[in-house]
Amino acid sequence: MSLAQALDSIDRRIIYSSDERLPFDRVVLFGSGRWALLVHHFLTRRGVEIPAIVDSDPKQQGTKIHDLEVQHPDQAIAYKDLPFLILLPPSFASYNAHQVLIGLGVTDIYHGFRKNAHLFEPALMEWVGPRLEAIYQRMADHASQLQFAAVLKMMLSGDDAFLRISDYPQYEHPVVRPVAGDVILDGGSLDGDTAVVYARMTERTGTVYCFEPSEANHALLRRTIRAQGLKDYAVAVKRGLWKEKKRLSFTYNPGEAGASRLAEQGLETIEVIDVDTFVAENHLSSVDLIKMDIEGAEMDALNGARRTIARHRPKLQISLYHRLEDLWEIPELIEEIAPGYTFYFGHHQSIYTETVLYATHPEH
Repeated sequence: MSLAQALDSIDRRIIYSSDERLPFDRVVLFGSGRWALLVHHFLTRRGVEIPAIVDSDPKQQGTKIHDLEVQHPDQAIAYKDLPFLILLPPSFASYNAHQVLIGLGVTDIYHGFRKNAHLFEPALMEWVGPRLEAIYQRMADHASQLQFAAVLKMMLSGDDAFLRISDYPQYEHPVVRPVAGDVILDGGSLDGDTAVVYARMTERTGTVYCFEPSEANHALLRRTIRAQGLKDYAVAVKRGLWKEKKRLSFTYNPGEAGASRLAEQGLETIEVIDVDTFVAENHLSSVDLIKMDIEGAEMDALNGARRTIARHRPKLQISLYHRLEDLWEIPELIEEIAPGYTFYFGHHQSIYTETVLYATHPEH
């Protein structure tokens, strides 16, 4: 299947109130309260049957919406062959609901009635179509190809209804994942949530170096390491990853800690370091996995990791959603540094964020 054929096969997974046609005539609602009441009214007037409503909130379970008692999600297994419509705003709550349904065996999942606001580039295929086609063909499996096509179709249309959520949690790819004893460089650790995931997956063997340059985020990171008992596994590094070792301006958004980034005029001056220098200064004899979610600095940081990648061929988990060009430039750069990587593609949110390139090399 070519990329063009894959793009044609991608259908929308978000339902809008303006839609003239709906992709189902029966659907189970995930989410309750006033919003579910309005959606129930809208759908039933369109002739859609709603056999059940489920909600993870214990306070909502047992309440009624149009004579339907709100059930615990575990009871949804009785309806697993039907489509489900998640009525939660784009957030980790909607992501978690999606994962719950996947765990129950539900395969037909939609998200409901939200406005799309992503900037899009309809001329993208004319601009870099052959390069995108080449990367699409490099994807190691059909699921990765479809995810790549879905993200691209969102970029072409501006409609995030085409997005899908991968059927594995973020950073827990079935092939490109940490194992016991791995030495991990975690670029963009934020509050340490990824370190907790890696600790579980490696049974707290090996080491994860957690790079978080801002004072506020670094304090959250240290707190998580203490609270989770990870002091013998996780090392908090108060530096950002970049293409060289120096001091840079940094902007920190206290209302959205994960959106902090390098800037020409920032509120804070931070220390940054390139991976190659960090590996040399800390005498690391191996690097098994590099993860980067560093708010648009991924290309610079990968250029600062050239020697490490070429020598150790580590597994890579690299965010692709901060810059439009990252979708093709990052895979191309990895192939330039160390030819032979196998690429997988994951997406982990019902909005345009949390797209990850997973890569592994046969020589690692």
